[in-house]
Amino acid sequence: MLLQRGGLCVLLVAIGTLGAQGQKGLQDVRLTSGIAVTEGFFVQAYAGPGVARYGDLKQDLIQSASIGVDSVEFALDPSTTTYGLQAAGIYRRFVLRGFAGFTQSATSTTFKGGVQTRTSNLGAHVGYLVYNQKRWLVFPYAGLSVGSTRLELQNYDSQPIQFGGDTVDIARTGTFRSDVAQLELGGSVRYMLSESGGVLVGLDFGGALPLGSQPWTNDDLGGREVEGVAPHTLGGFYLRFTLGIGLFREGVKKAPSDTDALKGLGAD
Repeated sequence: MLLQRGGLCVLLVAIGTLGAQGQKGLQDVRLTSGIAVTEGFFVQAYAGPGVARYGDLKQDLIQSASIGVDSVEFALDPSTTTYGLQAAGIYRRFVLRGFAGFTQSATSTTFKGGVQTRTSNLGAHVGYLVYNQKRWLVFPYAGLSVGSTRLELQNYDSQPIQFGGDTVDIARTGTFRSDVAQLELGGSVRYMLSESGGVLVGLDFGGALPLGSQPWTNDDLGGREVEGVAPHTLGGFYLRFTLGIGLFREGVKKAPSDTDALKGLGAD
């Protein structure tokens, strides 16, 4: 009787051990059903459309009678084009990315003049890989960027025009500048055309929130602060298409197929 109980215990332990090993094997197959990148580095160029939010700039241009006399006559076009370069590193699930970019707005015009903005910035993002299989990398990110916005105010009129208390002469372009700082939030998708590196394609989609506001200064007057206009804030949304190259290290190898397993049994 004692031997039967002991044998039963041994059998149960053996079954439990085999079950645990089988479950672990199935889990390993699920985990290794694709390529998981644990380390990598890539460099990419990006370009795409965006929408800018300029704070009180439109109202300041109207109040200054710069290029329009009322909000019906003048519309500040929010559409932008952004392009730049990114460099990023991957370690386990974390992504650290730096970038340098340039954003240019469409030109908004009336019979009196035209206005266009150009923003250059530098920044960094921190991301976390939420999907990392079968050549796909997907991660949300957050980060900061700093830079400056250049406002170009062109005079088409036969009289000087104003921006705040500053004058732009006939047939001239006034140049004004303001610093910007932004919080960026978004998501990235990348696809590797080969498993160990090479060409990557993808996109970024996100938004930029202004961190504070800065006064406008007049480049033509040695950087003197412009009076009579509100401090500048800049936010918006963007979609960036990316293309570049990278090198990657795989954390787990692809599981052998059933055919490979049968071949191995046949060799034995």
